[in-house]
Amino acid sequence: MKFATFTTEVSADNSIQIPPDVIDKLFLESGDRVEISVKKVKSKRLDMLLAENPLYKLLRISKE
Repeated sequence: MKFATFTTEVSADNSIQIPPDVIDKLFLESGDRVEISVKKVKSKRLDMLLAENPLYKLLRISKE
């Protein structure tokens, strides 16, 4: 399972936007269900982390 962590701003209509490169790398399509955790941050810096769940990686290595 792959996951992404990123910061974004809440728009005037209270919506958020998933960055296009996150959509591409997670192969998200219209209608896909996603799990969202929300935390208010004080920093204005917009960072992004794309990673693979380390447990999934270990399990995949053990299958080889």
